[in-house]
This record gives sequence, C-alpha cells and structure tokens, in this order.
Amino acid sequence: MALKVLTLNVWGLHIFAKRIRERLHYISQELEGYDIVGLQEVWSQDDYLFLVERLRRILPYSFRSKR
Repeated sequence: MALKVLTLNVWGLHIFAKRIRERLHYISQELEGYDIVGLQEVWSQDDYLFLVERLRRILPYSFRSKR
C-alpha cells in the first residue's frame, strides 16, 4: 500500500501575501491525490475554514493548532 503525504507552506500572512484566496483555491485543487496533507502558514481562521470546506470530500479530517 502506498501512502501519499505532502507538506506545504502556503505563505498565507495577509499583510505580505497577495491574492491569498486565489492561491488557496489553486492549492486545494492540487491536493486531490494525497492521503495526508500538512499545510503551514494558514494564519487566518477564514482561510482555514475555506480549505476545510473545499477539501471536505477528499480530506475529511482536519486539525488547526491554536498556537
């Protein structure tokens, strides 16, 4: 059995990053082939919830650190 794992820094700090929602939309499209995904720098709750909703069908479990 093969397990496909991805870790990715989405560079989602709103102060510096441009067009974050477009980037998150594109990233969410590219995650369909993975079993486990770790995303770093998803700073805003709205961005996190956007990704959870977009990926719910293919990645039904999620966790966001409160740190």
